[in-house]
Amino acid sequence: FPSDVEREFKAAGYTRVVNKAANGVGGGGFQNLSEAADLYERDWRVILLINSRLLGTKEEVGSTGVLNTSNHWVGLNSSIVVNTFRNNALVYPFEVYSWNRIVSVPTWRKPLPFATLDLSYFGFVAGKY
Repeated sequence: FPSDVEREFKAAGYTRVVNKAANGVGGGGFQNLSEAADLYERDWRVILLINSRLLGTKEEVGSTGVLNTSNHWVGLNSSIVVNTFRNNALVYPFEVYSWNRIVSVPTWRKPLPFATLDLSYFGFVAGKY
């Protein structure tokens, strides 16, 4: 749960902690992702709450399950760049740390519509010493 991750940050000695993660239901939204990206740029440790299908193939990323819920935490490992043109936001590939390796989101390394990413994004928890 996001509250568990928040407690772990505090237990690790982070003096400032921001918890903007949903409890597993509903997308995180554009403003939420923008805030996570901004904190990362300001040297905060940022952990994203996602559905693991976001790390899959094009078909998996664009799909939804019976219940669209979170099931995986990943560490943000690079900047997130979003380009908006005519109200269509594209998220350029960025890196996360997952399952003991660096993974590109999306894995095929091409821009992804934000609306598609948001199907599997549920917010973040961030900390700074």
